[in-house]
Amino acid sequence: MVTASKKRRGIEAIKKGENRFAWAVMAPMLVYFTVFTMLPVIFVIIIGFTDWNGFYLNDIRFIGFDNFTRIFTDTRYLKLFLNTLIFGVSILALTIIFGFLMAQLMVKDIFLKGFNRAAWYIPGIISFAVISDIVANMLTPDGILNQILLGMGLSRREWFGEAFWMYFFIILLSVWRGLGGTMLLFMAGLNSIPEDLYEYGKIEGANAFQRLWYITLPMIKPIFMFNLITSMIGMFNIFEPIQLISQGRPEGKTSVLMYEIYNKAFADFNMGMSCALSVLVMIIVLVLSAINLKYSDLQDLK
Repeated sequence: MVTASKKRRGIEAIKKGENRFAWAVMAPMLVYFTVFTMLPVIFVIIIGFTDWNGFYLNDIRFIGFDNFTRIFTDTRYLKLFLNTLIFGVSILALTIIFGFLMAQLMVKDIFLKGFNRAAWYIPGIISFAVISDIVANMLTPDGILNQILLGMGLSRREWFGEAFWMYFFIILLSVWRGLGGTMLLFMAGLNSIPEDLYEYGKIEGANAFQRLWYITLPMIKPIFMFNLITSMIGMFNIFEPIQLISQGRPEGKTSVLMYEIYNKAFADFNMGMSCALSVLVMIIVLVLSAINLKYSDLQDLK
């Protein structure tokens, strides 16, 4: 009995030691998460209910839900949501469609397959701000695009004054930059599908479309949902191309939520409205992510 009691105490001491070691390892990460994530989120939520210029804490004035009421009643803010959705849905759809098609091509034995994979992935690791600045310089009155038009005997275009072209260039740039990462994930999913399934489909008489619909898409559904979720989150993070290319031109038709959040905080010094918009974006992203997780198979990957 004494021996068994000593063994139990020894096991308990080991467990306590392991628990202390685990907390010691986790402590820096918990401190980092609390200081740089939780506290800023709480601060943003609180400031969203205030009228504050962002400089002196004693100037903070609580105004309740006034900022949120203005967001939902002012048509200007409703247009910002609409612009964000237009940009986001267009970029999401094109990135997923072309990313999947490119992945289908890249898993085959094509000429210079490794080079092509790298070429499509490189844009994703280049600074978005740098790419956006280059495109903005291309669209100036003396930029390369207008030089090409002049060389063809045509007149210059005021690219920044036309909403269609601003949407076109920003969407094209965003899709080009995000295509590589999306393609890479789809390639991983396609490579995990056993070839036996396709052989069995051929034996049963399934054509290429039927094999795609009944074998490929169901097998890569978790990857598809992951790409969809991350792309939907990215919908509300469009900022660099708006700031550096269109700046909301023409007449605010290309302004989006993140750009407005930036302007309210650092141009208008209305930190309360900026934080209120940030809170709404956070809620929307959390809701969309929860819905997609609920109705996807991502939980099966655990």
